[in-house]
Amino acid sequence: MSSQCPFALRDKAMVGRVIGPKGEVLQWVPPGTSPKLNVSQWLQAAGMQLDDISDAVADSDPSEAYSKHGDKKLNTYRYRGFVLVVDISYSATKATFVEFATSQPPLQYDVRLHRVPLTTYKRREALPEVFFDGGKRRNLIRRSGFVIRVAQSGQCSKFSGSNMLQKFGVNMALMAALQGAIEFFWQFVYPIFGVDYNDHVYSRVEKRSVKKD
Repeated sequence: MSSQCPFALRDKAMVGRVIGPKGEVLQWVPPGTSPKLNVSQWLQAAGMQLDDISDAVADSDPSEAYSKHGDKKLNTYRYRGFVLVVDISYSATKATFVEFATSQPPLQYDVRLHRVPLTTYKRREALPEVFFDGGKRRNLIRRSGFVIRVAQSGQCSKFSGSNMLQKFGVNMALMAALQGAIEFFWQFVYPIFGVDYNDHVYSRVEKRSVKKD
């Protein structure tokens, strides 16, 4: 028999938000659905466009704008590539103690995208050599695009009666131990230094005498 982790987020009704570069909400993700974004929405959330000049070559020498074969280099993100970081932060919704004790309130997550500065993403693939009558030939395929890195942070909350009772018992035991230590110092340690226990604990002490008939 397999048990599921009580903090697992699978099949949970979570509310999601896609946050833009200025903190605005670009899209709300309803509970029970997964966020689905196309490439243009990913770039919008990251605050960039494919035809912007890549910052990896923005400060390069103008004489290097052409390759050794005389071809003009394309320095946009579309041809240079880049790296995106998808930051997913989880948090518990603002629910009361009673709601946590009687049910599991839905969690909330925010999706933010950041482009890693000065990064490129290009791949080269050399195909096998092809022989023909005039000799041989090898095709070289160059690809550029973007790679996505995912970072997750935050915390999940779930009410646990056993943990609450355990913490309550530990705190009560610590308070009892602290009270016993204070009583020990007042009754046994302070008199050694000439400190009267009663003068520091009670504001006034009177001794009454009982007359016997």
